[in-house]
Amino acid sequence: MLQQFKAHQKIVIIYPMYNYNIPARLKDYMDMVLVPRETFQYSEAGKIEPLLTDNRAVLFLQISGSMFSLDKECQQMEFAYRYLDMMFAKMGFKKRTLIRAEGTAICDKEAILQATLEDFNQWQVN
Repeated sequence: MLQQFKAHQKIVIIYPMYNYNIPARLKDYMDMVLVPRETFQYSEAGKIEPLLTDNRAVLFLQISGSMFSLDKECQQMEFAYRYLDMMFAKMGFKKRTLIRAEGTAICDKEAILQATLEDFNQWQVN
């Protein structure tokens, strides 16, 4: 998995948000690609230095049943994107984008999917 991950310049991570965080299987995947001396390294002072610095991009497509981005308390508790964003930054990904498909349990699913698709197509162009 590590070699497959390193072979791509653009990565798309699609995941549901569970209890304000990423699913366990995605955490397992992150543990397989966050490897010292492969995707990052430690300096002599112990600082993390990225090794994938060749203009890589990642898209996080986060799906949730509720509208977490609209509630200040939920924003503070939502760790999924913040965790992924930090880990990809530590590997050297300069372009990190979040698209939220939120409210799937309470809003018009077709409208959410259409807006998400438009955001995704815009990301592909850039």
